[in-house]
Amino acid sequence: MSKITQLPIELGKGFVTSKFTKDGQKSIHLKQLTITDYSTGSEFNDYSFVTATDSQIFKSYRTAILPCNDTYTEEEILAKLKGARIGRILSSEPIVSKRQHYMMSQKNEDGTPMLTLEQIAEKQLVPELEKLTAAEKKAGKVAKALLDETGHKIPQLDNYGRKQYRLLTVVHANKPDIDQRLDFPIEEEQTEVIPMEENGDYE
Repeated sequence: MSKITQLPIELGKGFVTSKFTKDGQKSIHLKQLTITDYSTGSEFNDYSFVTATDSQIFKSYRTAILPCNDTYTEEEILAKLKGARIGRILSSEPIVSKRQHYMMSQKNEDGTPMLTLEQIAEKQLVPELEKLTAAEKKAGKVAKALLDETGHKIPQLDNYGRKQYRLLTVVHANKPDIDQRLDFPIEEEQTEVIPMEENGDYE
């Protein structure tokens, strides 16, 4: 298993607009520097926003958007998050919250769904990344997601040819990352919605 070290959560883009924000709430974009040491074993590599790397150690920023009371300031939110971390769920299927389930059942004025499983899957899809040279990695270049001719992300497939999905969310410090990807071959791909708690905390 790899060893993960995380610095305190810090402000990312600050307050942002999100379709999942309820009345009386606002959303804040956060980030957390995550240092992963793979010298003790092989594991899925969290490549998001890679800033520095050698053959065994990766430094990357995990990012998350958190809904909060609209009266809180950025400083108050960061103070409340002391001891928290940005955790990661990996899955072979899209991970959908209760609120997203509800939005999938609702319609826009033109009759189209407010949210679709395809939209969630596209956002959570783990992409194939461009290959960087050793010099580019040393210089801190960020590996970009590869896109197909239609502009969609090319998926990074697991050992059995399945797509992989990743969700980053704020959790208690003692909550470990979760890897619920299927570890066996299947003959026919099936799509299953994986429920999660609305506050982002793992069950």
